Amino acid sequence: ETVVDEDVKKTLKNLNQYIIDNNVQTLIYSPSGESGIDVNLTDYFTAVYGVFYGVVSIDSCMQMIGRVRDTKVPRYLSVPKCGIGENEDIFSITIKNKMIENMILDAAYTFEESTIKECVQMVLQESIGQAIHWSFKYITNFKADSNLERQCFRELFVARLQQLGMTIHR
Repeated sequence: ETVVDEDVKKTLKNLNQYIIDNNVQTLIYSPSGESGIDVNLTDYFTAVYGVFYGVVSIDSCMQMIGRVRDTKVPRYLSVPKCGIGENEDIFSITIKNKMIENMILDAAYTFEESTIKECVQMVLQESIGQAIHWSFKYITNFKADSNLERQCFRELFVARLQQLGMTIHR
């Protein structure tokens, strides 16, 4: 979808034929290859290797190691115990910033009309009201899941692979 180079688009449109015609022995792709790549060749590749650092989600990792559809090909994965980074997605950042902006506006408006004590009480009540709103709960649960996945990356990744019936060798 996001590819602009016409040669790359043409290659990806018929990737299996490109691999055969060019005797591709090694296929390397980045997280941008998370979707849209489908290799349906059987008995062609001898292994799939994945090196993951917890930057993309476990679901994305699963998608990436499944790009080569041949189920007989062994997969070798390097997965750290913990993921790296504290990357906040734009969705969480936008919501958080909007909530902070609303709290500041509420506080500014309240100060014009009330005593400091009344103002603090009103802002706290508003904050508590926002905290129990369904969207705030959804966002905090989503962020908590993301943080948990990053903290227990290998353990959760292995559990997902086992859940799918894959054999794990350490």
